[in-house]
Amino acid sequence: AGGPDTLGILLSAVGVGGIVGGFVTASLGKQERRGLLQLVALLLLSLSLIGVALTAIFWVAVVCMGLAGFFEMIYLTTNMTLIQLSIPDELRGRVTGIVSLRSGLMPVGAFIAGIGADFVGPRAMTVVLGGIAGLIALVAYLVSSTIRDYRLSDVMESAE
Repeated sequence: AGGPDTLGILLSAVGVGGIVGGFVTASLGKQERRGLLQLVALLLLSLSLIGVALTAIFWVAVVCMGLAGFFEMIYLTTNMTLIQLSIPDELRGRVTGIVSLRSGLMPVGAFIAGIGADFVGPRAMTVVLGGIAGLIALVAYLVSSTIRDYRLSDVMESAE
């Protein structure tokens, strides 16, 4: 159990991890296997969230939250890069609009997660949601060769 200070430290760890993740993502430049990077980042993000839920040690939770922010930034940046590079120019605005629904739907997801947490508890709900994210990453890896084998050079050559 903790108060506002505990929450502040945990959320700050997400922010610090996100900043570091942003710098790491920017340093990757033209890293070839962006699709694989995206899936690995989503899987590691999910494991970080599960780690937060399962630990009773505050500083382990802080590290897991920092890692969650780190991997979330890599995932989101890579995801938007793949969308921008893969979508034809004439459809990019529409697709970006659809992707931006993610922000608008966050309160709906939080509401549903809150209801679930009332039934099974916040730790169990976090494990469930982290597990779903990890499962999505694994299924995408197994069934989508388009994402798994996505190579930056293929898209860059077709753009030239």
